[in-house]
Amino acid sequence: DSVVDLGIILEYQFDERDQLVTPFGSIELSDVVIFGGRFALNDEQSTELLLGLGVETDNDAQFLSIEGSRRIGDDMKLSVEGRVFTGIDADRPDQTLFFPLRNDDFIQITFEKFY
Repeated sequence: DSVVDLGIILEYQFDERDQLVTPFGSIELSDVVIFGGRFALNDEQSTELLLGLGVETDNDAQFLSIEGSRRIGDDMKLSVEGRVFTGIDADRPDQTLFFPLRNDDFIQITFEKFY
């Protein structure tokens, strides 16, 4: 009966292999821990926010994720989505599974009108 919902996310991803062999070379595999939360206001505008942080356990590679949205009136919606990757050594392509994403940081703001 609350006006707010809060969900907590905790995920542990592991692979028993030490390395992943690809046509482009081997990548050291590391376990990944993901923490996050979902916040919803339970309002007429359906306001929601989802935050996440992923961390590789064997190195400093991390990613931060944010997604949010809110309806405006009966026919519009404002959304934001973003990802940031940090701690990835550009000189070590074999260091992390996140290496191919090292330059893929972005933020996207979308305004939608429904007819």
